[in-house]
Parts: sequence; C-alpha cells; structure tokens
Amino acid sequence: MIAHIAVAKSLVTLNIAQSICVALGLSANLLVAFSKIQTGELNVGDFVSLNAYILSMYIPLGFLGTFWRFIRQSMVDVELIFELLGVNEQTVNVTDQVGKRFEKGEIEFRNVSFSYDRPDVPEEERKMIIENLSFTVPAGKTVALVGSTGSGKSTIMRLLYRFYEISEGQILIDGEDITKMHINDLRQNIAIVPQDCVLFNDTIRYNIAYGGVNDEAMKALINDPSKEEALEESIIPAAKRA
Repeated sequence: MIAHIAVAKSLVTLNIAQSICVALGLSANLLVAFSKIQTGELNVGDFVSLNAYILSMYIPLGFLGTFWRFIRQSMVDVELIFELLGVNEQTVNVTDQVGKRFEKGEIEFRNVSFSYDRPDVPEEERKMIIENLSFTVPAGKTVALVGSTGSGKSTIMRLLYRFYEISEGQILIDGEDITKMHINDLRQNIAIVPQDCVLFNDTIRYNIAYGGVNDEAMKALINDPSKEEALEESIIPAAKRA
C-alpha cells in the first residue's frame, strides 16, 4: 500500500509539472510572438506555425506520465522476480528408490496441516488453508472432495503431487510417506484430468500417445510415421480404459 501511494504521488507531481511547463511555454510563446507581430518581424502565419511547433513538441511529453508508470511497475516486477529467485527450494527430493511403483494405491492424509505463508512468517500470523486433516482413500474406490472456493480442494491435490511441503502431518501412499519417495516416481504414478482439457492441434491418436512420451518405445513409435499402425495398437487399450 505504501508503494502504491508513493507511485501515485510521483505521477501526480509529474503531471502537475508537465502542465506548468506547457502553460509557461505557451504563454511565453504568445507574449514573444505578440511583440514580434507589433514590430512587423512576424506575421500571423508565423505565429500559428510557431505555436504548432511548440504543441508538437509538448504532445510527446504527455505520454511521459504513462511511460513513467510502466517503468515504475516494471522495476517493481523485477524486484519481485529477483526475490522469487532468491527463495530456496523447499521440496527436497530423495535420490534412492528410483523406479518404485504403487501396488494398490491407497492414499492417506494423516493429521495434515498446510499454509501458503512462508516459513519465516510467525506461526500465530499464518493463515492455515488445511488444518489437522485426516482421511483415507481406499484402493480402487472413488472419493469426492466437496467444498466452497478456497476451502482447499485444489491444495490437497497439490500436496499429493508434492508441489508444496506440508507444515505438519503425513501423506502416505500404500503406507509409505511420500516425502521418502523420489518425486518423479511419485508423479509418474498419478494422473490428473483437469477441468479444462488442453489438446494438441493434432490427431486423437497423437494426443493419447503423448501420455507415454517418457517411454522410449512409445516415443520411437510417435516419431516414426511408418509405425502408425503399431502406435494405434499400443494406445487402443489406454483409450478403452479411459
């Protein structure tokens, strides 16, 4: 808020200064031209031309306030970017257990609490999005999370993907804490269908096959036009499951 007030004050000062400069310049031009016309050194046409020159010079100054606002906003954005780059990554990845796959897929949230506030914010000032949440999703079952906007539904999915680290508690899959799993192994075993499905401007076959781009065999089929039939045979089971 203080920064916004400072920017507003600087813009007001700049606009007032511009208006004063334009008014003084036009007044001086009028007085000088009037005296020159009386002495015969200038005629009315010269006065009009001179006035037009001065106005054409002042018009670009009118855009200075707009450019100044853009410059100040850009400076603020750059400061925020550098501040963001200076933040240490909180998600710590483990280096072992590469290639792990889930057998059942039971998900358990055990006394999970989470806040989007930074760790350096005092605990009493933090806004808890999720607080002491516990539930279990049995393997093979469907569970719906229902709530108003901002209640934490999307946050739960982000925590399951480990986009953020929880403040307290545990998230377990098949009884194993996800913080002890390799992030790639965790995310490769989870699929999300978003509300807004984005498709590539290509065939349905290509869009389905894209889900297997990390598989070298599938990637080779996608990149080889002569293997379209083999590619189609490989994606038919996925299409049927969907």
